[in-house]
Amino acid sequence: MTDGAETARCSALLGDEYDQALILRTWDLLAALGAQRGAMVNFVAGSQDVSIREWTLEGQTLRFEIETYMGFTVEGPEALVKALVARLAADGFQPGEVVPSTGGAI
Repeated sequence: MTDGAETARCSALLGDEYDQALILRTWDLLAALGAQRGAMVNFVAGSQDVSIREWTLEGQTLRFEIETYMGFTVEGPEALVKALVARLAADGFQPGEVVPSTGGAI
């Protein structure tokens, strides 16, 4: 998807937290690209269910959050996030805009 060089980090809202087709397509796409599933954390904070998952692709980490009322988001190197958003859009999904991020690892 990229040349492997680390770039600025950014994030994108991929869709709704309850869009199982989008979530499963994202996991399938990552697996098909050779990504390795990493850390996973699930918890409840008040009325919010939160799931955080990390995947490593091309030696770089992508961090996904599925959170009630907040949606399904990805954070990671700009080139990887943009490539993932483009692939999901080509599959008929409507991910949001890619924006700068200051996120971190689990």
